[in-house]
Amino acid sequence: MTRSALPRVDSELAQDARLAAVAAIGRVRARVALTSGGLEPVIDGGAGGSSLFTRSLVEVLDAARDPIEARRVYGELTARFLLRARELNIRQRPDYAPIQFAGHEAGDFLFVPKP
Repeated sequence: MTRSALPRVDSELAQDARLAAVAAIGRVRARVALTSGGLEPVIDGGAGGSSLFTRSLVEVLDAARDPIEARRVYGELTARFLLRARELNIRQRPDYAPIQFAGHEAGDFLFVPKP
């Protein structure tokens, strides 16, 4: 379902330049999928009342103070998730990529915190 190029914003950019780059990415059509796993079975529990994936995603989004592109959400979510998964001996890995043949134009989905 996925496989294609994704845009990247250099994390070393000054804040204004980074926000301008993120805004540019947000103006291009994005058809992406962020999933709790690939082809392997995924675990629905392991984090209290939520799955490890959901818990990791909520933590990343709660910590965001500026607009954050989905690719960055995926990277931070995966780091948190894999740390916990290793402790529980779970071999699941989140996946993030453009959806093939859905009109993806190299943009990215943006999460914008409420003021």
